[in-house]
Amino acid sequence: MNPKTTWYAALFASLALSAVPAYAAKAKPGEIKGAMSKDTSKKKKIVTKIAEAPNHEVAPISHSAPKFVFKTLQLAKVEAPEKMVEGLVADDYAERTIREGSRENVVYAAKNPAKAQTMVWMHGAGQRPSNIIIRRLIRALNAQGVDLQIHSMEYETKTGMDDILKFIGEQKSPVLIGGHSAGSGLAEYIAARYPKNVKAAILLNLADGHDSQVPTLQLHGSADEVGGNRAGSPNPLVKAVLIQHSDHSLRYAPYGSHSPEEKDNNNRSVNTWELNKLVASEIKAFLKGL
Repeated sequence: MNPKTTWYAALFASLALSAVPAYAAKAKPGEIKGAMSKDTSKKKKIVTKIAEAPNHEVAPISHSAPKFVFKTLQLAKVEAPEKMVEGLVADDYAERTIREGSRENVVYAAKNPAKAQTMVWMHGAGQRPSNIIIRRLIRALNAQGVDLQIHSMEYETKTGMDDILKFIGEQKSPVLIGGHSAGSGLAEYIAARYPKNVKAAILLNLADGHDSQVPTLQLHGSADEVGGNRAGSPNPLVKAVLIQHSDHSLRYAPYGSHSPEEKDNNNRSVNTWELNKLVASEIKAFLKGL
């Protein structure tokens, strides 16, 4: 790992562990039950440090496929960068926001709830459960015919992780779990600790899935400007996919997205939309094989 990215790796690991309730460390693997700890003070400090990290500490871009990568996704045709498309977020998708105090969870309703699988999704550090990343990905999943009941849940509050574990434990059947950035680390932790409650995991950028105890799809952009190239895992349960020219937030950006203008333009580009549909197709194949 490049020395400039060491700070993020350390903070990311600390965040993933500190966000999990203390009771979880004492519970038997595969169980979600019992009283839950409220101590998340350490997690809040970690989130603050990540948010305040210097902008110049950016990982170098790597396009090589490391060992243990199952496959590489790449656009067959690349449009001009200035070619934009509107409506990349899930505005036409049934969305229900649940606010309780400082906590905000978002439910993206399936078209056929009776048959749809339930997924619990955790956002990146400092983001909202309804951020553009999950909304863009849901739109792409919808375009590929993937119908999921997605609960995008807040964990950066006093009871956030408690609520997530409680929700998972209350479901009649194992859920899918996924996350982006720091949220992918929490998803991996839950997939490792509670395999009886989790059917499969989808990890987007940062978490490697080494500790997962369930089938795991690990998606990592070759142009991830935050965590560098971490695609691949020796864990046989992990299917690692390298997304060529994808940045940290699943945008088409061969050299990463650094400035607000770059991020905004890359969010709305045709290439980003096509890349998200390609990823959604990979997720569809993964879920079909479970």
